[in-house]
This record gives sequence, structure tokens and C-alpha cells, in this order.
Amino acid sequence: MSEMQQITGDLHADAQVILFLHNQDYLGLLKFIDAQYGLKFVMEQTGASFEDCIDWCAQNAGGIDNAKRVLRLLFDRYYDHLPKPVQTDLLYLAEEIEYDPRRTKLDALKTLCRAEIKLAVTRVASFTRVARALLRNVQLKRKLKEHAIQSRAVGGPRFRAAPSYFLRRPS
Repeated sequence: MSEMQQITGDLHADAQVILFLHNQDYLGLLKFIDAQYGLKFVMEQTGASFEDCIDWCAQNAGGIDNAKRVLRLLFDRYYDHLPKPVQTDLLYLAEEIEYDPRRTKLDALKTLCRAEIKLAVTRVASFTRVARALLRNVQLKRKLKEHAIQSRAVGGPRFRAAPSYFLRRPS
């Protein structure tokens, strides 16, 4: 009887987790573990079920690199939510799999997206320059229009003078 089966008593859960591990579908694995065991991991004060889960996943991951990847994902998801005594007990394992509990997910995201962030800043700066130039042009056009309206002579309607041959009297 496996550790995962001791947690839930369900052979189907064992088979499903093995399928996720074999296919290296780690997002599916996290969703499944979250749905099946997530609340138990967080609510249990001893951390025994979480330890059983990480042991079982590490043994069935199919290699050291895959085991480290799975354990890092589990630690990313659950480590901060575990009780403090359990966190201190698992600190040795966190160091072994190179998981830093002090590192935030935002830091990891920034390192992954550093080039895109720099490109976005450049685009925003150039967009700001273009927007300012457009606003200046609109303001200049408005001022020119206002000046043209003010410089017109104010008076009655302008009529065209009649040609002189209309003004002659017939003889």
C-alpha cells in the first residue's frame, strides 16, 4: 500500500498521479493534487500527508531531475501555507532541491521576463513622445484657428459689387 493510498485510500488517485508524472503534465498534477489533497496539506498540523506526498511523487517521478522539478512545484504551491513547524522540518529538503522560500514568485517572473519588461518600457517611452507631439500639433492648430477668427474684420455681410454694365442706364 503506497503513501498516497494511505492518504486517501483510493487506488484511482494513485493511478491518476502516476499518469500525470509519466506524461510530465505537471500543471495537471498540481491541479489534481490541489483538488484531492490541498486542503489536507494546509489543515494538518503535523505535515505527515505532505511529506508522504512529496516522498511518493519523488519516487515515481522517473529520475532525479523530474523529481526535483515536481518537488519544486509542490513546494512553490504549498510551502508557504504549511504550518511553521512543518516548514522548519522541511527546510533541509527545500535546500536540497534548491528551493528558496524567501524568493518570491514575482522575482522569478521578473527574471524570466526581463527582456520583455525592458522592451515594454522603451515602447511606453516612445509612445509618450509621440502622444506629446500629437497634442502639441493639436494645440497649435487650435491656436492658429482662434487667431484667424479673431483677425477677421467684424462687420456686416459682405456683398459683391455689381458689374458696371448693370449700373448704366439704357439710352
